[in-house]
Amino acid sequence: MKLPPVPTPIWLGPLLDRWFSAWIARSEARWRTVELRQRYY
Repeated sequence: MKLPPVPTPIWLGPLLDRWFSAWIARSEARWRTVELRQRYY
């Protein structure tokens, strides 16, 4: 996925940062639950 070559607004940076970190934390939690399931079952 490529971003269009346009200058991003200043408020979009922190917004994307927050969204990206939240997405990373969510996927990390999902992987942890999968690992726990594999460990116990």
